[in-house]
Amino acid sequence: MVLSIIATGEGAYPNLPGRLAQDGRLRLALVGQLRVAEDSAPVAIEQAELTLFEEVIAALAAGSGALRCLDITEFKQSGQLEYPYGWLAIELEWLR
Repeated sequence: MVLSIIATGEGAYPNLPGRLAQDGRLRLALVGQLRVAEDSAPVAIEQAELTLFEEVIAALAAGSGALRCLDITEFKQSGQLEYPYGWLAIELEWLR
C-alpha cells in the first residue's frame, strides 16, 4: 500500500480588507494505492479499499492538532476496474 497527500488548491477566502488570501480552506487529496493477491476474488480489492477508508476516518477522529482540522468532503474508489490493483481518493478540506 502506498499513501500520498496532495495539495489541490485553496479558496473560500472571506475577502475582508487587509485579510486578502487569509483564512481560506486548503483542499487536499489523500490517495491510496493497493494491491491484493492475484488468486483472490475481485471483491477483495473493494474490501481492502473500504478498510483503508475506515482506518483514515478513525485516524482523523483520534488525531490531534492539524488532523482534527481536516474535513472529508468526498471519497472515490476504483470500483474493481483495475483488479488486482485498486485505489481510493479521499478529498479533504483544512480550515486554515
